[in-house]
Amino acid sequence: MRDQGIWSIGFGRWNGVHVRLHMFFMLFAAFTIYLGWLDLEGPGWSGPLLVCLLLISVGFHELGHLWAVRRLGGHADEVVLGPLGGLGVPPDLPEPQSELVAAIAGPLTNLMICFFTALILTFHDNVDLFGLMYPLSPQDVAVGDFGTVALKMTFWINWFLIIVNFIPAFPFDGGQALKAAIMTFRPQTEPQDAVILVARFAKLTSVGLLVLAWIVRHDNPGHGMQTWFALVLLAIFVFFSARKAEQIPERSNADPFMGYDFSEGYTTFEQAAPTSTKAPSGPIVSWWDRRRRDREDRQRIEEAVEDGRVDEILSRVHEGGIDSLSPEEHDILRRASLRYRNRD
Repeated sequence: MRDQGIWSIGFGRWNGVHVRLHMFFMLFAAFTIYLGWLDLEGPGWSGPLLVCLLLISVGFHELGHLWAVRRLGGHADEVVLGPLGGLGVPPDLPEPQSELVAAIAGPLTNLMICFFTALILTFHDNVDLFGLMYPLSPQDVAVGDFGTVALKMTFWINWFLIIVNFIPAFPFDGGQALKAAIMTFRPQTEPQDAVILVARFAKLTSVGLLVLAWIVRHDNPGHGMQTWFALVLLAIFVFFSARKAEQIPERSNADPFMGYDFSEGYTTFEQAAPTSTKAPSGPIVSWWDRRRRDREDRQRIEEAVEDGRVDEILSRVHEGGIDSLSPEEHDILRRASLRYRNRD
């Protein structure tokens, strides 16, 4: 599934990133609206409202990842939105420490949304925040006027995204974070070995989800999708994702599962790079130094590219005047002028 085009529809480019909506999100949206239509006790607009809020919440989740990736020196060309988060190929980052930060940035964004919505809901009467924290069976989430229901759904959806994405399994953020943490605190670990460790832990997690499904098998009878059934589906997904992740390191040309190449995650590893046997003096300090050097190298490259465009821009000014330039070209001239003055 390396080609996401056949599984998703495009929504154009936003700030240089191609945004796509995955088929799974559309299927989930249709199923959610159908369940809302079957629920005669709730308002008819609850299903479409939930789908819209989920799309917005997943979008902010991915914005958190993109912000962290760019701050850490990485680059992302595409975002594919699924019902539980992004399903695109993870961006490249130079170090596992950076990968760890980028992986948790998405759930932390959802946590911020939870905090602000909870703060607003505290001023509403008869709102049980603790009841909304049951991820698969929130209490009275569709009870109240439109504004109150929207706030409660926003809190619950983002809380749900936090819990699911911290599951230590691929393709969730928890799997990427655990892999990056292993390679951060055990630098001698090969990427493929870290993937296998995460996959084995994910299998144990799937067993735990099945046990939890058995414990809550009598919850919410007769109200939409049963809690135990949702947990069983999640356990099956986690288990087979783990199996797929274990197989990928054995095949260099394997396709990523659901758009993820688990053998690399957020990090690109050079195949020809020599293996160092010297233990690092300090992983955090070394990461910070490498990040600073990468930023300086990237800045030098960008400045060289801009300097190469200055003559072309000045020629356009000579022909059509300063008003003929685009805002981007104005910015390039301004930055180049500042650099030339600083060099003098």
